[in-house]
Amino acid sequence: MKRSSRLILLVLSVLLLGTLVSAANEWDDFFTNYNSTQNQSGQKVDWAAGENNTPIPTSYVNDPNSYTHDAPTAAERASITLNAIAYIPTYVKLQLSGNAGKSTVHAFGPVTIGESTFSNNLIFDNEIGGFVDNDWNSVGHGKNIEISPEDGYYIQASDYLKAVVFSNSKYEYEVVSSPLTTTDEKSLALEMGYTIKNGDLWGEWSPVTFNSTNQNVSISSCEPLQTLTVMHRFRVPYNDTVVAGEYSGKIYFKVYTL
Repeated sequence: MKRSSRLILLVLSVLLLGTLVSAANEWDDFFTNYNSTQNQSGQKVDWAAGENNTPIPTSYVNDPNSYTHDAPTAAERASITLNAIAYIPTYVKLQLSGNAGKSTVHAFGPVTIGESTFSNNLIFDNEIGGFVDNDWNSVGHGKNIEISPEDGYYIQASDYLKAVVFSNSKYEYEVVSSPLTTTDEKSLALEMGYTIKNGDLWGEWSPVTFNSTNQNVSISSCEPLQTLTVMHRFRVPYNDTVVAGEYSGKIYFKVYTL
């Protein structure tokens, strides 16, 4: 019986020792620079003298289960932001047309200028445009028509002009002109009416009188990709203060990107 007790005690001792060795080996493998004879810095320690009584690194507060492990369900992301920049060159198209012809100009880029001359002159003549009253109603036309000059009478231009403008940038459309003049500098005011198309409908006519040099008239400011359609008509006064003769000048239809 005594021998059996000793045998049982021996077996238990062996099992307990095996368990302690197994645990020590497990931690030694995990902390490769930390074991019973040296700390993590590789310095020898005397455990018996109490130089280092902590068998596990202090960051774990003496408890191998106290550290915060990576949670497998936690979302983890990393990102880099790249700025992408594209430069779209500005583009402008201006088309001016009438019964007598058409002219179209294109401008590509912010420093380019599209220029053109209309294919026909705008003529103010009693045989072509004829005479109109204040409301632009015709009062007759012909080579020798007997209409005397008086207030409220005008000679209208030979054509109505339609301007169609498009740009991929914000833009402004304007008309610049001056009074018509003779070679000896007699002056004749130039009058313009314009209407802007909205959908399928035309708006009211707006009157303008060019009575100063290079007078600038803003017709409309438009957003990018918006097409602007404007109808223009012109006339000059025919009354008893206007000297007979040939008057001339220029009318500029201009588009500016803003």
